[in-house]
Amino acid sequence: MSKPFAALWNLFCERPGRTAALSVAPVVLASAQGINALVHGTHSPLVAVFIIAMLATAIATTRQSLASFRTESLERELFEDIP
Repeated sequence: MSKPFAALWNLFCERPGRTAALSVAPVVLASAQGINALVHGTHSPLVAVFIIAMLATAIATTRQSLASFRTESLERELFEDIP
């Protein structure tokens, strides 16, 4: 597994609730809204904007969570070595 995906997997294993709420839930919500629009024949530009906004939110929060997780992991490793 490549390093970014390993970090994402480690983040999900260590903080499953937070990762699900910030990374998975917006994608699920965007998918559900897209399927709902297709089923009911709604082709509103607002649906597309909502889907794009939810996917952008998922990407941004996942990147921020990964960055803070990596920082905390490095700090934890650093302070484990100090007696």
